[in-house]
Amino acid sequence: MQRTIKDIEEILKKAKSTLQKIYGKRLKGIILYGSYARGEAVEGSDIDLIVLLDNMQNPIDELEKCSNEIHQLDFAYDTLISVIPFDLKQFNSRKLPIILNAKKEGIPI
Repeated sequence: MQRTIKDIEEILKKAKSTLQKIYGKRLKGIILYGSYARGEAVEGSDIDLIVLLDNMQNPIDELEKCSNEIHQLDFAYDTLISVIPFDLKQFNSRKLPIILNAKKEGIPI
């Protein structure tokens, strides 16, 4: 069965709120990309999020800051939320495939 963004609206709101608490003013945006953004999600599809941060130094450190809280959402909603942090300036200037896809198909939340 195909799932829609409407099906995960509550999860997206919780994820956004959680990330805002963790990163504060450094959080510059969150982009939903992947199967949900394309309207192709099926049962078991993960929720792919790019987290845009100001002055990001190390993506692994940034991921560690949010992993516990995001995993709690995974368990609470029986789904997988994949978070990839990016420095906002790098996101706007680099041409990596993931960035190009997110710019093409992504939905800001």
